[in-house]
Amino acid sequence: MKREEEFECPYCGWVPDAGMENIAWEHCPNCLSGLHDYDREGNACGGELEPISIWAKSRSQGRIIQRCVICGELRTSPITRHDNPVKLMSLAAGPLGAPAFPVERMQELLDLMGGQGSMEGWNREQRE
Repeated sequence: MKREEEFECPYCGWVPDAGMENIAWEHCPNCLSGLHDYDREGNACGGELEPISIWAKSRSQGRIIQRCVICGELRTSPITRHDNPVKLMSLAAGPLGAPAFPVERMQELLDLMGGQGSMEGWNREQRE
């Protein structure tokens, strides 16, 4: 989303405050979306890079994982101090609210793993 002219997010309409005009924005710090100019083969795309998750490389380095809504290509963009902390927390907590497996069938999944593990937790296993 690096532009020579004044930046305005094409997805949420966010514009930078005074003093932030000269930053080369890789993604919108408000909605965390980006513009997918070209795919890996160099073909023009123009789709929205929608934020789908975050990746913490270390305590001081994080990246936003984005997926193009048109071609499906995945990209990462560095988290910056300007990024919306509520949106970042929402992305981080997303898998907890919508796990990739049915939580109500957890005990059945544990049984399929050969009985290793318990729904009652590690502490109970240690006491027995």
